[in-house]
Amino acid sequence: MSGRTLLNGRYELEPLPIPGGAMGQVWFGRDTTLDPEITSYASREHPLSG
Repeated sequence: MSGRTLLNGRYELEPLPIPGGAMGQVWFGRDTTLDPEITSYASREHPLSG
């Protein structure tokens, strides 16, 4: 999991967001329980927290 963030004990996110989010940030990651790739969005009003 080098440099990745584990969110809610289940979602492993890449260390940097996808560039260009105007209203917030979009992150690539994966669900460690079900194993599909995911994207996660964090608005400026509601940032991601581990």
